[in-house]
Amino acid sequence: EDFPESIITSMRIYNALGNKLAADIGYIGKDFENLDLLFRLEGIENNLEKDWALEIILYLDSYYIAESQQKMKAEFDKMKKK
Repeated sequence: EDFPESIITSMRIYNALGNKLAADIGYIGKDFENLDLLFRLEGIENNLEKDWALEIILYLDSYYIAESQQKMKAEFDKMKKK
């Protein structure tokens, strides 16, 4: 089954946001500076739609932050063993 259009739009916005990276930490999240512009470009104007899209975006972001932290920890653990 396909995802609902609101999920697809939120994922499109998420992918359009820039990434924030830190040298020793890795991925630390999305840069939300252009979020309002992306909402306008996608035609998301009412606050309920924005809240729903933001909830999806934050869920995706927290998932990828956790994944990055796990990968960085695994790399540090490998370096400690050497």
